Amino acid sequence: MVVGTPGRVLAHLQQGRLDLSEVQVVVLDEADRMLDMGFIDDVTEIVEYTPGARQTIMMSATMSEDVRRVTHELMHDPALVSVVEQGSAPQIEQSLWDASSLGRVETLKRLLGARDPDAAIIFCNERITCDEVAAELAQASHSVRAMHGGMEQRERDDVLMLFSNGSLRLLVATNVAARGIDISALDAVINYELPHDPKSYVHRIGRTGRAGESGVALTIVEGERDLEPYGELAHATRQDAAQLDRARAPRPAKMLTLIIRGGRKDKLRPGDIVGALTGDCGLSGDVIGDITILDRIAFVAIEREHAQDAYQGIKRGKIKGRNFGVLYLQ
Repeated sequence: MVVGTPGRVLAHLQQGRLDLSEVQVVVLDEADRMLDMGFIDDVTEIVEYTPGARQTIMMSATMSEDVRRVTHELMHDPALVSVVEQGSAPQIEQSLWDASSLGRVETLKRLLGARDPDAAIIFCNERITCDEVAAELAQASHSVRAMHGGMEQRERDDVLMLFSNGSLRLLVATNVAARGIDISALDAVINYELPHDPKSYVHRIGRTGRAGESGVALTIVEGERDLEPYGELAHATRQDAAQLDRARAPRPAKMLTLIIRGGRKDKLRPGDIVGALTGDCGLSGDVIGDITILDRIAFVAIEREHAQDAYQGIKRGKIKGRNFGVLYLQ
């Protein structure tokens, strides 16, 4: 089994390092995004390296005319299987906030103050906008980081881990960077600006209100032009952001993340870390959050008010009879 991005798979094929002549099944995941990002030509070329007698499976959250065209180019007599989730539709409260009088940044700050979400994704269309918005919110003492394709993969992994384990309250992201994020307890999605493609709006707001929970989708607009491509959304109730109270002081994130300088190669397991924290450090198990162990490093989420005790306990004590360095992940 080979799993890869189109560009990397094609490079291996062109350089003779990968042979697909006996492949029986080709799976194209997120075909709609491949089209949007311009990868479909690479995919078509990759498929040409595979036998004609194969099974081709294409996954797509949306079935646009472009996606249908590609299915008929790559498949013979394809069957459409539509998966509909059983049960009621997600309960997502949608609202529009007119930022004409305040500007987008001030409107965003006031919305965050009014709603006070524990975890929210703020969507922007461009990388530079993500950085600017995250910097503005950080300056206002919000627990926030940006995540976009201009960052190294390691940086994106760190940010996503902090957000998913409760050490960050706000994530400012582009559509592509936030693809694949699945956090059940996401209180709100905020569109700092509407996406260029209305389909992306559906993908964005669908990240809240999961697993039977209710969700909130807040969209900031300026003028009518923002809403022109959006049909029914253009008729949704719009509220003037100036009616919101001035932004309240933000709360810090519930958790802090510690880095332990030891991992799988050092035979560390989650139970070893929990044992050290509840034993030598004297912490209760319910203040310990997610534990992620890599080859040479481990990440541990601790409730903020107990993080200093955990830090000092690990720094002075031992795990499995050994001393390990420890620091905060900022």
